[in-house]
Amino acid sequence: MMKKRFFSIMLILVLVVGMMPVSAFTTVVEKEYNNTTFWDMPNDWSAEALEKAVSNGLITGFEGRIMPKESLTRAQMAAIVSRAFGTTEMSSLSSYNDMMTDEWYYNEMAKAVQMKIFVGSDYKLYPNNDITREEAFTVLARAFKLSGADDSVLTQYSDKDLVSAWAKKETAALVTAGYAQGANGKLNPKKNITRAEFAQLMENILKNYIIEEGIYSADMNGNVMINVPNVTLKDLVITGDLIIGDGVGDGDITLDGVVVKGRTVIRGGGVNSIKIIGDSDIQNIVIARVKGQVRVFTEDGLEIGEVIVDGNDHVIIEGNTGTVTITASGITVTATNAKIAAGIIEGDNSKIIISESSTVQKAEINGENSEVIVEKGSKIVEITVNGKGADISGQGEIDKVKANADNITVSTPGTKVTASDGKTGIMAGTIPVSEKNTETVPSENTGGGRRSSNSSSGGSSSVAVTGITINGEGDANTIVNGQNLQMSATILPTNATDKTVTWSVLPLVGGTATISTTGLLTGTGVGTVRVTATNVVSGIVGTKDVTITDETPTGAEYFQFDASTGTIIRYNIEGGTDVIIPSEIDGIAVEHIGEDAFNGSGGKGSSGTPITSVIIPDSVISIGRSGFASNQLISIIIPGSVTNLGDYAFFRNPITEFNIPHSVDTIGENVFYECSELAKFTVDSNNNNYASIDGVLFSKDETTLLQYPYAKTGSYSIPDHVSDISEEAFWNCRKLTDIAIPDSVKNIGTGAFYSCIELTNITLPDSITSIGASVFSSCTGLTEVILPDSVTSIGDGSFGDCINLSTINLPTDLTSIGNRAFEYCTKLVNISIPDNVTSIGNYAFSGCEGITSIIIPSGMTSIGNYTFSACKGLTSITIPSGVTSIGDGAFSFSSELKSVTIPHTVTSIGQGTFSYCSQLTSITIPDSVTSLGRSAISNCTELTSAIISSSVTVIEDYTFYNCTKLTSITIPNNVTNIGNTAFLECTALTSVTIGSDVDFGYQAFTNYTITEYLNTAYAEGGAGTYTRNIDEYSWE
Repeated sequence: MMKKRFFSIMLILVLVVGMMPVSAFTTVVEKEYNNTTFWDMPNDWSAEALEKAVSNGLITGFEGRIMPKESLTRAQMAAIVSRAFGTTEMSSLSSYNDMMTDEWYYNEMAKAVQMKIFVGSDYKLYPNNDITREEAFTVLARAFKLSGADDSVLTQYSDKDLVSAWAKKETAALVTAGYAQGANGKLNPKKNITRAEFAQLMENILKNYIIEEGIYSADMNGNVMINVPNVTLKDLVITGDLIIGDGVGDGDITLDGVVVKGRTVIRGGGVNSIKIIGDSDIQNIVIARVKGQVRVFTEDGLEIGEVIVDGNDHVIIEGNTGTVTITASGITVTATNAKIAAGIIEGDNSKIIISESSTVQKAEINGENSEVIVEKGSKIVEITVNGKGADISGQGEIDKVKANADNITVSTPGTKVTASDGKTGIMAGTIPVSEKNTETVPSENTGGGRRSSNSSSGGSSSVAVTGITINGEGDANTIVNGQNLQMSATILPTNATDKTVTWSVLPLVGGTATISTTGLLTGTGVGTVRVTATNVVSGIVGTKDVTITDETPTGAEYFQFDASTGTIIRYNIEGGTDVIIPSEIDGIAVEHIGEDAFNGSGGKGSSGTPITSVIIPDSVISIGRSGFASNQLISIIIPGSVTNLGDYAFFRNPITEFNIPHSVDTIGENVFYECSELAKFTVDSNNNNYASIDGVLFSKDETTLLQYPYAKTGSYSIPDHVSDISEEAFWNCRKLTDIAIPDSVKNIGTGAFYSCIELTNITLPDSITSIGASVFSSCTGLTEVILPDSVTSIGDGSFGDCINLSTINLPTDLTSIGNRAFEYCTKLVNISIPDNVTSIGNYAFSGCEGITSIIIPSGMTSIGNYTFSACKGLTSITIPSGVTSIGDGAFSFSSELKSVTIPHTVTSIGQGTFSYCSQLTSITIPDSVTSLGRSAISNCTELTSAIISSSVTVIEDYTFYNCTKLTSITIPNNVTNIGNTAFLECTALTSVTIGSDVDFGYQAFTNYTITEYLNTAYAEGGAGTYTRNIDEYSWE
């Protein structure tokens, strides 16, 4: 057997970071590991993890430095994790406005987003920001699918309350698993994670890493990552988790006689992939493939334990399984030749197909709008439905269904359907099931159902029509102008007494046609028409949209087609830019437009050339993510067969009007993103989920405003029955000049008015109590905002980048101001922060260069990171008593700040807090301060006097770097270490008073030579005051 290599995952991880360019110092202190020299290699808890990286040759550092204390950026971590898992698939980053394609990290961030480990906020991914410990915990928990931990595990840490709400579950998961332990009773969630810390964290998580194809038979302690396809594990025991990484792709993995003590996490693998054979013992499987089908096969005689499906694509399960739980939404699981003890659907809009002689003992549906299909020859003994809108169908066998929710449809012949108390809309085939009653779905040949046990008997009665479905012959919805198409009407129920219909036809988009009394349609003009069949007795109406063309459909040879799913995967632009999609290819109906299938920008599976027109047949039921993105489509007709419009489906098209047919029940995220010419939505009145008013898209009940058309011009008054404005509802509506928001509105979603650049003023009603994240961000024309007294919180980035905002009132009862709330509001001059405010977020007023003074409320206990950074007009600041911590960079780059008063309640000052305050002449750090961060007072070029707290024990790296007018300094007696370059470039420094037993870092004073002379003098003289002859290097 060929010898295989195992590497610690950490080696690859650190390699990525080691390649990033950073400034370096001349090598002074050297430690040698395997012929590689790093002067800063630590001798502490992190040494073993870092030494492993060096000894295996996968990290070389930079100019003689391993940089263990350097912080990781978000981009660096994205690169580390995506490469560690072997990810090659990339997501579109078009929705993020801080991602430039020419940056080194662009592809790595695209992979991380595809993995669902980075999501960003405010339309940004912040690639160059340092990543905090809690952010790193969250990324790793997502990557390794760690979840389900109880938050109470965090109570052992004194700073548990500092863990953000969004990070608690993931942080708890890492702590519970023993991967994150913290230090000195603290997790330090808000601190940036260093290279050394991350190396150790990854060393805790992964012990073994398989990077070559082949057969492996040695037992492995700890967690194992497989990152390549065509790997067989044979007759071995894994004491931790087995992770099948994204790098496996569509390849195969075989587990033959393998015992996995922990979980088996499947992020890679294809339709013939994960094979569990031999005497394998695998009890806990998590399937989390982001993109692509994966199949888990179990050999006869074996039974795997619980399977949790938490990915984004189709999963096939074959063999004997305990419980299968679908936690993800919008996913399909097919059981083929399977015996499953229990099947559970937790996610909404998910589907489970029981096929090929499969059996399920019990099924439970908790997600909404879920679907269960039992194919002929398969069986489910019992189903309990707790989620509304479920559809249970097929020609297989289901003994009984208990409906504990509304609008449940069961059509499997012979199934007993029971409706629970108070539940409505329950159907046993064509038979309504009233509450607390049981009906049986009719068999195929009966044409009707049985009466419930408490129904009275009697003579025959008429059966009313409940629905009409229209189809063209051969399911066609397209005809050539001048030709005929026979239409037919299917009446429900099938035993309706009077099935007579009358036919009519109306033009929709330019089309004209005639129709006979027997339903024969003749095209007379190119475009789209609507065919209507009306039942004479009941008045029930059915409709069908038909497209009339002057040519035949585009040839099948120009489409890459997956016949197994009926999906168009790719279109070859050689077929032309005017596309007529055929309703079937090689006799198989075209039902789905795949992800990026017609993406004109070159997305995966696309031609890369924009199309100018398309006709979609009514065989199509779904349009995938970015299916028609980045084209030149001015108009498009969505046929009445389509039920789902995927995320970004029509992104960046010059569509002017969009008609939503009755059939569409799901519109994904950003479907019309950057359709800058879109001026009107029209929704079919028979649509059950959506409505339109004056060209604006609403929910069916008209209480939620979903989307305002980008190109709709002028002012707009929101109807007074609207209670919610959806996320991004007015996003980038650059022709909106004025908005009237009624008192009925209670909630305004994230980014609702983002980049509405023509809005000049906003008045919010008293019904609003909080301003959500990025609601008015980048409204560059906004000059005035009037907030009602009811507002108590202003969310993250609410008014960020409103560069012309000069006037805003902050209500008296306001208690919190979010991160970046007023960032770069450069014309904001006078701002009065109410006394009730107790929380001001990171970067809240960063870049507000017009502000000259700020009164910080007395209730504040901390000042966040960069809260007042780059406030270039700020001249003085008084920090109130009660504040205990001042965050990183809080007042940095406030170039006119001349004085600052720090109270005796402050105990910590963060990194770079006063850096680049170039007019600051003096500063006193009170004795209450025990922690003074790296670069805290660096580049204060006018600073002549500084008094350091007697409680400080370490002068961190760069603390007073480049304070060129500082002439003397007294180092408190408690200080034991002066960090690297702490006083570098303090060229006027001639007097240093210092206590006993102090260690000097590299170039601690001015430069290396001067530091060495002072070090020598100090070694001889000990504690005391040392004076330097400025023309010489000597110290006395």
